Amino acid sequence: MFRTVGGRAVLPGHRRPAGRHFHSEALAISDDGRVVVGRSSSAHSSEEGFYKIAADTLVPLLGSGGVHVTSEPPSLTPLGDVIAGRVSTGSLQAARWTATTGWVALPDIPGGDFASQVLGISADGSVLVGWGASPAGYEAARWVNGNVIAMGDLAGGFHNSAAAQVTADGGIIVGTGYSAAGAEVFRWSSTTGMVGLGEIPGGEYYSEPFGMTPDASVIVGKAGTSQGTEAFRWTAQGFQPLGDLPNGIFESIALDVSANGATVVGLGTTDLGPEAFVWDATNGMRRLKDVLLAAGVTAVTEWQLTEATGISADGKTIIGNATNPTGNTEGWIATLPAVLDVSPPHTALAIHAVQARPTGFEIDLTLAAATPANLTLFDVAGRRLAERMLTQGPGRHHIELPTTGAASGIYWLRLEQAGEQRVARTPRLR
Repeated sequence: MFRTVGGRAVLPGHRRPAGRHFHSEALAISDDGRVVVGRSSSAHSSEEGFYKIAADTLVPLLGSGGVHVTSEPPSLTPLGDVIAGRVSTGSLQAARWTATTGWVALPDIPGGDFASQVLGISADGSVLVGWGASPAGYEAARWVNGNVIAMGDLAGGFHNSAAAQVTADGGIIVGTGYSAAGAEVFRWSSTTGMVGLGEIPGGEYYSEPFGMTPDASVIVGKAGTSQGTEAFRWTAQGFQPLGDLPNGIFESIALDVSANGATVVGLGTTDLGPEAFVWDATNGMRRLKDVLLAAGVTAVTEWQLTEATGISADGKTIIGNATNPTGNTEGWIATLPAVLDVSPPHTALAIHAVQARPTGFEIDLTLAAATPANLTLFDVAGRRLAERMLTQGPGRHHIELPTTGAASGIYWLRLEQAGEQRVARTPRLR
């Protein structure tokens, strides 16, 4: 596990619970960035929960009486003193951990198969949210002071719901339910009940949340769009698609957000596969590795940062997972004083996002130089359907490419400038 301090990286070697093959994953982080929880291989289990405080040693999350158990801890309180997730007791079972009690299993929804998991926790640890198995199927659940309460599902669809996040005060819960239209993010309170938040028009009706601010004013996750699976940021004004990293298949997921809602982290897809991103309104989506390298964190050079799974409340500490230089999966933590304010290391030619419209296509792209660029649309047979010369100069631009009579199907965009080219695949549905 590596940690960056003051813009310089320290690689002390990964000190996981001793045992099996080398593998660790960082899953959640406390508000101040000091406590990280995740899972790792050990002599006792291929998937044992751990916590890490300050030093680079991973401490196993033990069960009652100090017994090693298979566990997964995806959530913790802002101070990191209460951890929640699941343990394996022959089946998956929701559980809550403190240093005093160890893992304590929680009850499941009565009447269904025995399976449950906690995914979110309130600030004081008294309200936990996740899912259980009810007679109707998998169902969102909340545990209040240890007692389980089934939450139901959205109306009209297949019965399958899960609660994923809860506000600091325990009053608002966010998750995924199935309505008549499909799977969508819901917001629940004791006064409104479960309310679906709709969709991003143009793609598959699907959305799922993975992170939110402490007051639920900003929610982040993934949704179906006209491009495919795309990271989103939701506010009271609706869904905001965040695009993807350039040069790969189109797939991105937002996994967490800072307390003020301004900085989002997750994973996008490049020609190397999944890579961690950081997003803000000024810079858009950037490859986190580029941001670190620009800040002088050269220790990440040989790492492929595959995802950023969590961010501290102030946005200065990020955790995630990577393929390390020896080819193993390893968790990482990066402390970033002022790094997110660093400009991108260079202006790179890129196609960030494409939206199909009735009159053509809208393209979010970056030009790398002041020389003219050429943007061309092709169908799957290679026929040139539209072309536009771009003279806007270096930087990020929103471009409209009009077309007439384009049928439903798959199309390709090619962006050429100064001897370089970028290609993007985009579907069109009519």
